[in-house]
Amino acid sequence: MRDVNCFIIKKYKNMHAELESKTARRIKKELKTRINAWVKSEEKKFMSMFFFFNYVQTSWQLKLCVIFLYLIELKIKHDLTFIWIELVQNKWLTVVNNCFYDNNVKKLYELSNKLQRVIKILNKFIIIKNDQKERILIMFFSSIIAKIV
Repeated sequence: MRDVNCFIIKKYKNMHAELESKTARRIKKELKTRINAWVKSEEKKFMSMFFFFNYVQTSWQLKLCVIFLYLIELKIKHDLTFIWIELVQNKWLTVVNNCFYDNNVKKLYELSNKLQRVIKILNKFIIIKNDQKERILIMFFSSIIAKIV
């Protein structure tokens, strides 16, 4: 196993940093509002897990944007959430050639240095034996770590 560095285009690195900064400010503000409301509340109920869920969802969205850099641009321009309900509400699953992601898949692919590197590595592993390609097992430990066996 070896580390493979994947560079991020400066334009997208800056856009991601700004998106991350805005997101952090929004989350801090939301948390402060929720804590203040909880402190002022007469009933000391447990704080909602919704905030934690929202934080986790936002974190994986930012990680996804680092893998597919063009998503940063799409998210900023179109306020995308990358969640299932967005696909359903916009009828991106039912109307042919209507899916926002499908229509931008070429740019998503071309600007994903990480995906390009994985494809390059996988192509090195493809060995033909008796007219059959050897199988490769890829295990993802997180959005940034994969082990190829």
